[in-house]
Amino acid sequence: MELICEHMSKKYFPTIRQKLAHYLFYGMGYKQEEIAELLGITQAAVSQYLKNARGRTKKIVFFEEIEKMIPRIAQDLTKNSSNPRRFSYLCEFCEVIKSHLNHKEVFIPEKCKK
Repeated sequence: MELICEHMSKKYFPTIRQKLAHYLFYGMGYKQEEIAELLGITQAAVSQYLKNARGRTKKIVFFEEIEKMIPRIAQDLTKNSSNPRRFSYLCEFCEVIKSHLNHKEVFIPEKCKK
């Protein structure tokens, strides 16, 4: 059993970052370097996300919910780019995803249960 944050960072967050990178690049016209800064990753990682060479490892069955969140989260990231708490967007996605997980495969700390 692994901690929910570890599980998310390995299995779900790459796909979410890939979706955000695509939206920021193709939908909003941001440059790779700007996207890297917003997402807290390298420009090389953004390049791989845009080429679909990274981030497509996990098929998220309930992705429709996640897809609807992408434009709003992207807008929020661009408005709060200097705020260190901007990475809390991952927690929003986590809330949606963990409601669909088999809780026998992950440990969810009390402070993450709502």
